[in-house]
Amino acid sequence: MRHSKQTPQRVNRSATPTAAPRQTAVSTTRPISPLLLEQTAIDAGDISPAAARQLQRAIGNHALGQLTHNQHAPATPTNLAHTSLQTILQRTTPGTAPQGHIQRHSIQDAPPLPDDEKLLQTKPLTPLTSPRLQRLKTNQGDLKDGGIEGGFTYAIELQNALRFYHEGVKGSTVERHQKLLQAILDKCDQFDTQEEETVKKNKWMEADKGKRLAAVQKLRQEVQDEVKSLADYVEFVKQPYEYENFTIGLNGKFNVNYQPDKNVTNINVNVKFSFPEDAAPTPEDLEKQKGHREKFVKTITDAWSNKYKFKNVREPQAVWGRLTPTEVHVNVNEVANNEHFSIQISPTTAGRASVGGGVTKLWQGSDTPKEAFNPGTQEGELKRVERILPKVLFANNSQAVDPMYKPSIEFLATYLRRINNPKFKLEIVGHASKTGDPGANQTLSEKRANVVKDALTNAGLSNHTLEASGAGETGATADAAWRKVEIKHSLEDSAWKNLQDVTPHEFGHMIGLGDEYGAGLATHYDLTKKAFGEDYADQVAKRGDTDYASVMEGGNDVRIQHYVTFWDALVATTTQKATKPTPKLGHDDWQFIG
Repeated sequence: MRHSKQTPQRVNRSATPTAAPRQTAVSTTRPISPLLLEQTAIDAGDISPAAARQLQRAIGNHALGQLTHNQHAPATPTNLAHTSLQTILQRTTPGTAPQGHIQRHSIQDAPPLPDDEKLLQTKPLTPLTSPRLQRLKTNQGDLKDGGIEGGFTYAIELQNALRFYHEGVKGSTVERHQKLLQAILDKCDQFDTQEEETVKKNKWMEADKGKRLAAVQKLRQEVQDEVKSLADYVEFVKQPYEYENFTIGLNGKFNVNYQPDKNVTNINVNVKFSFPEDAAPTPEDLEKQKGHREKFVKTITDAWSNKYKFKNVREPQAVWGRLTPTEVHVNVNEVANNEHFSIQISPTTAGRASVGGGVTKLWQGSDTPKEAFNPGTQEGELKRVERILPKVLFANNSQAVDPMYKPSIEFLATYLRRINNPKFKLEIVGHASKTGDPGANQTLSEKRANVVKDALTNAGLSNHTLEASGAGETGATADAAWRKVEIKHSLEDSAWKNLQDVTPHEFGHMIGLGDEYGAGLATHYDLTKKAFGEDYADQVAKRGDTDYASVMEGGNDVRIQHYVTFWDALVATTTQKATKPTPKLGHDDWQFIG
């Protein structure tokens, strides 16, 4: 007999239930998603989150969520959890299955959680936010049109378990990871063996049997793919990968040592120092030479090591995310032979430094910072930012940023957050047209400024100063062009002066980078374009327009585009030296952090 839909009633936690005639209970085995059950119960105000989680644990031990309830039981938290079931079922499955009372089954009677499942229960349940769960919900019709008992709840429960398992394996051992993957596959197998019996007992589920099987099979395939990836990962991290004499750009040459188990990429440049003008060095000369050698190594290590990192973005991230973040250590190794470069340091002759043919020529003063080396750097840095400043227009009486402006706002944020020297100050000024109430326009202009400031912050801009203010309708006309935000930029330190050491610049050539001044494109333009896109490459590796503080122009700031040869070297190393994974890790799998 199908019961009519009842109006949901809020449970009174403090009141004692009044006596009522006992009714014949109707047993159901309708599948109930723990995730849906808890969130719906909490949203309805029926039970506390703690009680809902307690209830969820009980459901998790019954493949199809067989729960029972005696509505006249004492109003304990456990029984309140059970009491909420009828309200939830009425809200989510109106008129599609028997609506009678559910036989009581005590939570305390539920079998204990196996060790592998305990980890899956360590996180509080949250709404369906996982992309996989959302796809299941949207594409397969679950949780709508009364489909909960008709379809895919067990698959959702398995997806939920997979979601908790992914959170649980963060930082865990590979062995634990493998064990939990197998636990999910075991759950899929349990569903297969139980499906026929379930349909026999619940004829109303027969129509959607194929969809349930397909949903679980889809999950099984996903987990099996992850099992294969994890097996590849285990093989991949067994050993370091060496690439000797990696050659790139006009002069770049170095060894690469990638250690996946330690998430470290070592860039090793072997050098042999010589002082050609010291034909017969005195003990004092030898001591000075030692100082120059040590200073060269320290200058390069400080300037180039650990400025940026790499992250692996291949799916599944539960596996390949273990390779993130990959640090970059730049090492200068003094050798007697088999060097990549001969470093010739002149003690007396000042002149242009150079790199070519395996020889780096420096003057002893090359490692001493030069103040205001490039006097046009302030003006050049300001000009570079000025040409990418967005001018954001708004609709009448609106503070919402039109999506058309978001790319330019995000580009500005991306460009600036990758600059550490100099520091900028952005004054974000909101305006309003001279239409309407002046006070309201003042408020609106402030909101417009703040929403653009928030957009820049949300895009990752945190290393420069942002100030937001509203100008109201000051100086404005009724023209729509005044419904805008303008961004004014300046250097945070108006007295900032550019510095450059020649040594880090020449080392940039030794690792394959080209100058970012003069005519034409830097030799690393194509790699920069490949890594960050053409617009960004045009801003940072297209030369000849302005001076700026890049280490490959006229300053000491190692910027993200200067790591592109390390990026290419890492990819070449894993591609040529590693047999796993399949397909091998390529440029699209390694992205920059910074």
